[in-house]
Amino acid sequence: MRRIQSLFAALFALVFPAAAAPAQKPAPAQQSEWLAVCSRCPSPVVVSKSGIGTANARAEARMTREQLKGWCENESPGNVNECLRQQLAEHGNKVYRASADCTAGRITTIEEKTYTLAGLWDNSDIGGGRTKWRDAGGQVVGRDNASNGLAISQQWEVLCPGPPPIGRAAAASAQTPRAATPARQATQTPAPVCGGQPMCTEVNSFAATITDFRTSNVSGAKVVTASVRFQNKLARPIILGYVAGSGVTTDDQGNRYTVYAADSVRGIGFIANGRVDPKFILRAGEAGDTRFEMVWRWSGREVFGLTFEMELAVRELLPLPSGQFRLGPEHPLRFSGLGNVLSTVPAMPSTPATSATPVAAVAATPAAGDASAAKPAPAATTTEADPCAGAARCFSAGPFIAEVQQISSSLSGGRHHVLRFHMRFRNVSAQPLILAVTYNSPIAIDNDGNRYGVTPGQAVSGMGVTTGRNADPQFTLAPGESRNAAFQVYRRNSGNPTALSYTFDVSLEQLEILPSRQIRSVRQFSLNFPDLTVSRMQGGAQPAGNLSEAGKKLIGIIRGKKK
Repeated sequence: MRRIQSLFAALFALVFPAAAAPAQKPAPAQQSEWLAVCSRCPSPVVVSKSGIGTANARAEARMTREQLKGWCENESPGNVNECLRQQLAEHGNKVYRASADCTAGRITTIEEKTYTLAGLWDNSDIGGGRTKWRDAGGQVVGRDNASNGLAISQQWEVLCPGPPPIGRAAAASAQTPRAATPARQATQTPAPVCGGQPMCTEVNSFAATITDFRTSNVSGAKVVTASVRFQNKLARPIILGYVAGSGVTTDDQGNRYTVYAADSVRGIGFIANGRVDPKFILRAGEAGDTRFEMVWRWSGREVFGLTFEMELAVRELLPLPSGQFRLGPEHPLRFSGLGNVLSTVPAMPSTPATSATPVAAVAATPAAGDASAAKPAPAATTTEADPCAGAARCFSAGPFIAEVQQISSSLSGGRHHVLRFHMRFRNVSAQPLILAVTYNSPIAIDNDGNRYGVTPGQAVSGMGVTTGRNADPQFTLAPGESRNAAFQVYRRNSGNPTALSYTFDVSLEQLEILPSRQIRSVRQFSLNFPDLTVSRMQGGAQPAGNLSEAGKKLIGIIRGKKK
């Protein structure tokens, strides 16, 4: 019987060979490869490869519509179509190319920058066991999101799969002199500048002081607003940037306040997703002010605290001769014991009365490893007079000073409290100066913690406004020239105001007109005026409270006459 079955099986196999063959599992579909751009950027899909694993490995990649649409659905869920249109216009026709010498440990990334293998990362942080890279200046590229070193690792893994040539790369690195080797023995430590000041912390290159700290309430949220002054301690310019996502404030009840939007940080640029904004430049010994706002969504039921601790991180940007920037040391800063209506306001250090240093002017600045780079700045003992001459309502921003001359108060519609700040600006530099108001930046906080925002319509008079795409350069100051402008803020449904003082904040952009007639922002200044009181305007309106009392007296007189 078994013999008959075997013969039948053999015959069946001859007639139906495919059916008789052992069943095989289908090969898994090959997943698309990509070349990483940054941690939160869309990544192009590899469309061609050649020489993989050799000394001439190459890969080309393109963005696909489906990939960009998926990225937009995640990053901009409320406006997918517009996001997709912009991404297709920017990336749709672009070809991304990366190449590598897998035998020598060298890669040219899709950004057309060349790096050499520097070993493998340890397991103390993200990317443990992945390749570590050294840039053209000899500096190791960090594995954090801002440095974007792991994107280089990912591109290498596509071009050169398998174990990297660690031994040969290390030998080549030892034979090649590294640029900008730190001369630690020649480094001098700048003298401390905090000098026991409260709310001041410092590192080797700069000091940071909280000059004003306020809490306020708006639309069911609690807001902390901190003005932080940075002072350069070195004898060369430094460029600082705020590390996105690092700002957090915690109160004594454990409630957490965080930076909620890009316009919550004023006066200093962001470092995020491999991109940097190098606007915040401080010359030797110069100080500059910044503003940070952090929010906690309060439900009305939680217990809120009265003492705060604030943390944030800033990072130095090192300019390269090519006009690009390399990320320098990152400095975590921490301030504790903060309370509402804290105002220290140390004197602004005297600096040369010149315009803000453009980025190009510091392009040849020595890198952090240069011995001259760490040379301390001369002691801030100068005979230069204070541009504000000690005036209480005056703010020195370096190339210009701003003075609050008068504050008017009124009620709109009988229920909205309106404050108008009349200010005078004077150019104290030797160069013409163009200023504009940063869109939506004027705010005020009264001594009861109530917050005033920009009024709809004409919130600024006498000065242009700059937004993300447009800038109005009408406010131009010649050296020594002064001009006036007014800023208006309001609080909805406030009724008769009862506050006694107000803190006013506004951010201004220094503009530059290029030969192409285009306009760009060179620097953003954050101005802070604490504890202002409403003043009577000459020939103008009186404070709202006085108007209300005068109206009551007038009504009483009229009623008396009718009797």
